[in-house]
Amino acid sequence: MDYKEKDFKEPIDREIRKILKEDSDDLKLSFSSIEKIKKSRKISLREKISTLLNHEVEIPLTPAIIGFLLVIGISIFPKDFELPNKTEIIIINGSEIIIEKNKGVS
Repeated sequence: MDYKEKDFKEPIDREIRKILKEDSDDLKLSFSSIEKIKKSRKISLREKISTLLNHEVEIPLTPAIIGFLLVIGISIFPKDFELPNKTEIIIINGSEIIIEKNKGVS
């Protein structure tokens, strides 16, 4: 840790700081020690959000292409598309009888 000079107003504080700094300059942490420290510390909300946003998403290619083609196909297909109806109107004694024949499956 690096402390500023203004934090140590008394000469004894400066002397202790100097001794601690000299002792800690030689120390090197191993990779496993650094990993243990990282795992044991509390993760802040900012780091959690950053981890979530930086998460790599893998999308399989075949379903992505099929989904894309379906979206394109639906957008090209006319929305008012209907099978042609064959309608006959028969008038008997002032009454109308309407007969509709569809060629599609209902």
